Amino acid sequence: MMAEMKKSEMLTAMRTEAMSRLNLEGATQIDSNEWVVPVEGGYVSFKVTAKNPIGTMKVPAFDLDAAVEKYEAKVRESEEKAAAKAAAKAERLAKKAAKSAESAE
Repeated sequence: MMAEMKKSEMLTAMRTEAMSRLNLEGATQIDSNEWVVPVEGGYVSFKVTAKNPIGTMKVPAFDLDAAVEKYEAKVRESEEKAAAKAAAKAERLAKKAAKSAESAE
């Protein structure tokens, strides 16, 4: 059946199936692919995007392995930046403490 559908219909069907699997009680649809869920203290919104399973000459098909690899690289980079920032802050504090200790003597 998917082969007979237009691409837009296929992607819509995929989003609809995903939402039915999530079964989010209390979720309210506020756009064609966006929902809001009330939580303590406010609301959380989220979008559901169907990834293209069919590649074309202009747009490749979605590659899950490549997406996971890209995300993991992004997480590693973020962790490295945070560690470098923490190390720089610790170094500044150590210098400040050393300077304060010198002044106290």
